[in-house]
Amino acid sequence: MGRPVVLSNGQLFVGLDESGLVHDFYYPYVGLENLTNARNSQHKIGVWADSAFSWVDDSDWDVTVDFEENALVSVVTMRSEALKVSIKCNDFVDPEYNAFIRHLTITNEADHERDIRLFMHQVFQISRAGRADTALFVPDDNYILDYKGRCCLLASGKYTDDGSFDQFAVGIYNIEGKDGTYRDAEDGELSGNAVEHGGVDSVLRFRRQVQPGQSYSVDYWVVAADSQADAQSVHAAIQHHTVETRLQMTREHWAKWLAPSAARIANSR
Repeated sequence: MGRPVVLSNGQLFVGLDESGLVHDFYYPYVGLENLTNARNSQHKIGVWADSAFSWVDDSDWDVTVDFEENALVSVVTMRSEALKVSIKCNDFVDPEYNAFIRHLTITNEADHERDIRLFMHQVFQISRAGRADTALFVPDDNYILDYKGRCCLLASGKYTDDGSFDQFAVGIYNIEGKDGTYRDAEDGELSGNAVEHGGVDSVLRFRRQVQPGQSYSVDYWVVAADSQADAQSVHAAIQHHTVETRLQMTREHWAKWLAPSAARIANSR
């Protein structure tokens, strides 16, 4: 089925659904193995504010999904009138690295200061039946690693100004009568469980005190690689170069790619 947004570099392909959520994640061959959609689930984004919680695909969210002009960079806006919170996302697949990257800005639309917590959920199916994967938290470099055989998926993120996610949880997904560890987010707190095997998912939390009308920004990424060492190398490179730099390089890459067609269109007029 078609997706409103497709992002790719030829080896990693990510499809976003109508709620701006990851629904397709192909690696290393586009169109061959979908590492996230085999169980009909998408990665979730959740928000906790004023002791209330909501996932952005719930009915109280208004979501618009579009592209930037002249680049495979998405523009996704999400707003909840009930929570008085809005999120703007720019998403892209890095042309050089096999990394799906999201830059999110979370805005407090209420008239008072609030503790606003953003939850980023990821669920993959690497093994054929999705029952032989492993996910674990790697404390030395602060990321979640989901792996099976030669496929490694690394999820991490940080605040744009400084600091990383403050809580995490790894758990069982859709087996043994359990929905998934994403349910752990719905009280605003995560358990910190560090490893699980079988059908697995994980959640990261970003928490800030936000003044009325103010925002905070989060950079989030999922790296796909053949080994933990390769994934960790890209993880380090993204932090070294910064997401802002990688986003601008992606825009320049697609502008250069489109330049020959732009010249032909101009000459045909």
